[in-house]
Amino acid sequence: AYLARGENRHILRAYIEKFKFAGVRIDDALRLFLLSIRLPHDRASVESVLENVALQWTNANAVVGFDPTLTLSLIRSIMRLSDELHDGIRTRLVSVDDFVADFRNYDSRMFVPESLLNLIYASVRKY
Repeated sequence: AYLARGENRHILRAYIEKFKFAGVRIDDALRLFLLSIRLPHDRASVESVLENVALQWTNANAVVGFDPTLTLSLIRSIMRLSDELHDGIRTRLVSVDDFVADFRNYDSRMFVPESLLNLIYASVRKY
């Protein structure tokens, strides 16, 4: 929660900027980042951290054409997918079609290519 506090956001931004996200696929960037920290317990703090990650990744990968809001939605979808696939309480396997359909609720204009969503699904399922 320390990095997510308002008075420490500049430290959070500086920490995230140390990651070289340029040219790194979003799920790989998220995995690298999450392996380096422990997320806070409260939802608002987690959102603050993830918003900063989304902003940094979007800025480092401007050529992709995503805005920070879309990137944050994709990060949230990746985290939900990981929880659903790896939480140990799986009632049914989430398919790639389920993942894509769920994400399209946040990306109805289909800015994120389905091929990328398929790669992300395969990567999250593997790890």
